Amino acid sequence: MRQRMCDHLNEGGRTLVMMLFVGDCLVCAHLILCIGNIEISMHRRFILLLLGISLLTACAAPPPPPTATPTPVVNPAAPRDRTLLDFERTIHSNLFGGSTYCEARNGAALICAPSFQFKGGLGLTVRNVGGNAFALWRTDLIGDSSDASDFQAIGLRVSGKGRGLRPHLYLVDQDGRRAWVDLSQFVHLRSEPEVVYVPLRWFRDAEGNSPDFSRLAEFQIAFEWEAMEGTLNVDDVRFVYHVQKAIERAQLPAAVSWPAGFRVTAVAEGFSGATTITFGPEGHLWLSQQRGNVWKLEDGNGDGRFERASLFASGFTELLGLLWHPQDGTLYASSRATITALRDEDGDGRADVYTDLVTGLPWGRHQNNSMVWGPDGMLYFGLGSGGDISENEPELMATILRLPHLGGAEDLEIVARGVRNAYDLAFNARGDLFATENGPDYNDAPDELNHIIPGEHYGYPYAFGDDDGGGRYRTPIWLFEPHASADGLVVYEADQFPPEYRGNLFAALFGQVFGSELAGHRVDRIIVTPNEKTYAARGEPFLTGLDRPLDVTVGPDGALYVLEYVNGAIYRVDWVGGQ
Repeated sequence: MRQRMCDHLNEGGRTLVMMLFVGDCLVCAHLILCIGNIEISMHRRFILLLLGISLLTACAAPPPPPTATPTPVVNPAAPRDRTLLDFERTIHSNLFGGSTYCEARNGAALICAPSFQFKGGLGLTVRNVGGNAFALWRTDLIGDSSDASDFQAIGLRVSGKGRGLRPHLYLVDQDGRRAWVDLSQFVHLRSEPEVVYVPLRWFRDAEGNSPDFSRLAEFQIAFEWEAMEGTLNVDDVRFVYHVQKAIERAQLPAAVSWPAGFRVTAVAEGFSGATTITFGPEGHLWLSQQRGNVWKLEDGNGDGRFERASLFASGFTELLGLLWHPQDGTLYASSRATITALRDEDGDGRADVYTDLVTGLPWGRHQNNSMVWGPDGMLYFGLGSGGDISENEPELMATILRLPHLGGAEDLEIVARGVRNAYDLAFNARGDLFATENGPDYNDAPDELNHIIPGEHYGYPYAFGDDDGGGRYRTPIWLFEPHASADGLVVYEADQFPPEYRGNLFAALFGQVFGSELAGHRVDRIIVTPNEKTYAARGEPFLTGLDRPLDVTVGPDGALYVLEYVNGAIYRVDWVGGQ
């Protein structure tokens, strides 16, 4: 069953990049039912009937909470959304008195008229766009509509049909700064109307700057640059205070298999390009998307499945890691070249403080990845290599780094070197650190599981697999097949699984990126045993038949949670024994 999202990623061109980076009227009803059953005079019955009608009117049940529908919906009772346009009333001005304009230049043509697609909408029919020929619909933002500083996103209902139809949305501030987004990055236009929400943090100009959201002048829909023709239908344009959506129940693919005694349940899906899952201090699940969104998922009825998601933060580039500080309410985000601390100071469920602790980290083919807290209270993360096999890279590349809580770039320390791309890290109960490592794409060196010892070198770019370079490099404790793309990693230290699973590691193998020979597409169990100063390891498939598993984590319930990248599905694995 397909999950409908706030914004749909145009996967074209992005999946490959990721592969390389790899929510008391019952009493009234009872009273009325009782009235109907009392044997009384007609006169009194009439009085009581009026009383019943009054009670029913006073207690009229509110609209039912939103359920899963063909498009994710913002809670219709949200009092702080600000609707900008009502095209059913007029297409010539917005609700705040600002005029609308329909323009075409340099040979392009644009017709702005009531939509034939859905009642109350605006139809924008465009042709002859391309090169310097462009078309533009815009509206003035005046009065209260000019201040969007307290809003999280702009929402609109759209449908479209045509050739190459790829509109851009613009917000222009009163200083003339024009910040834009490509609408196709958030929704696949089709003939059926769909609601889309574009986080305001994504509106940026050519230099990456945001407009002054407290002093906006115009909202624009532009057809430009590329050849295109067709019709875009638009309705329900509004500033959205908090993006929320219902999560429809997911289906477990028939190909997935697992060991006897366990149960696997699909608990959510629809977060395309999902990269990380982690549980917060309050027990909710948090998820990141590669395209830069952070979601909070909630299981409101306690059935083990997630019914509701709300957008916490957005605007990151290549977001690959999330990690909560266990005490002070800081959520760390690891995105391209940057480590950011997020906080919700006013408790409204939205991040209102974005503090970039570290910026300017080197990146290329890989970047800074997932994070974990060490027993020393430091934040550990891997930073991958710039190329497939590259020498003479910046010092911080192909390393594992650590950082004190709320520390800056000047506080970074190199823990280990020679790890080509340590996508995920995990500490066990003994305080020992493990890391997955992606092997090269253009040779047949294996992927690795390494026991990370501070100060050691793990071979890259000179040695791979069991090659210790004549004693110069530390070798892996376990080898995965070449191109398996070993990524998400967790140590199982809970009690829900049988005792023999305690201290085991689980690794998500994303699968091959290049070539047709299958590798990975599963979650492995790795049994580790202390062996002198390091560990002996033995691995075995645990979940097979997966698509693109990217992350694994253990929940407060002791279950193992597995994240699929492409469709953003989440699977819960628990032990049921002989049930």
